[in-house]
Amino acid sequence: MAQARSTRSKKTRYCSPSQAETAFRLLPRARSGAILASAVAAALHGLVPTAAGAASLCGGGTTTITDAQNSMCDLASSNATLTVTESGSITAGGFNAVEVRGSNVTMVNRGNIHVDVEGTAIVNLGGIADLTNTGTISATGPMVYAIGNIQQIGTLDNRGTISAWGGNAIYNQLSGNIDNLVNSGTINSSVAAIGNDGHIGQLVNDGTISGRSATITNSATGTIDEIVNRGTIEAVPLLGFVAFAPFPTADAIVNLGTITNGISNYGLIQGNVQLGSAQLRLEGDASRVTGLVSGGADSSVVVKGKFKIH
Repeated sequence: MAQARSTRSKKTRYCSPSQAETAFRLLPRARSGAILASAVAAALHGLVPTAAGAASLCGGGTTTITDAQNSMCDLASSNATLTVTESGSITAGGFNAVEVRGSNVTMVNRGNIHVDVEGTAIVNLGGIADLTNTGTISATGPMVYAIGNIQQIGTLDNRGTISAWGGNAIYNQLSGNIDNLVNSGTINSSVAAIGNDGHIGQLVNDGTISGRSATITNSATGTIDEIVNRGTIEAVPLLGFVAFAPFPTADAIVNLGTITNGISNYGLIQGNVQLGSAQLRLEGDASRVTGLVSGGADSSVVVKGKFKIH
């Protein structure tokens, strides 16, 4: 069994629950359903509202977006379905692009969902049964998230791109639960790509997950059942390339909480790994870790294949 090597802990860069609450917090609505447009309300809630009287793109039942829309989609009804086609887009500037309030909601994005300045491209305050992305879900701004979860998501299946510049690409809050997070596309962020303060079941990666530092961060309150990597999890320093002399300076995985069944790596982890109390299993001859592996007293590294030092 290979021994975990100790290294000094680095400052974890992910968005805190208080920051997330500010980004997710909703503006009060008038009885007509319009978002209140007062500057005071905007300042108090940390969001810039849509114009007074603006209607939501989405109602109950099934909504299909086939063209460019610059307004919010409010999925307030249970069993609602939202589909954004290849030619469709939802773009919000300073407010959430899609808000889910109902339960058992199904979402399919093949186009583009984007938020600028502040807010979240998709924020879940209800229940999403399935969220499938083959297009692009993105956010750009000083405090933004591509996907923010406060309640329940059954399966989050990304086959396209989920990207954020300024906040996490996917942030699971303390009260949030994601049963299955599956990636065969690209998830990237200027900070941590995936930040977890709540519970995630299986996190399975067959694509690329990339962040500047602490690419996957499981906080002290976070629980992940298992991480399975058959693709690439990489920490890309601010210069935009991975440094190899002698080890990467950024962390690919930081575990401060619980990863119940450990990390099974069949692919490439490009960066340091802070195991905490978790186990890292290097499965097969193609499994590689290019950085330092550190952990606590209960952590371990199990090698199942040819061991390679990079």
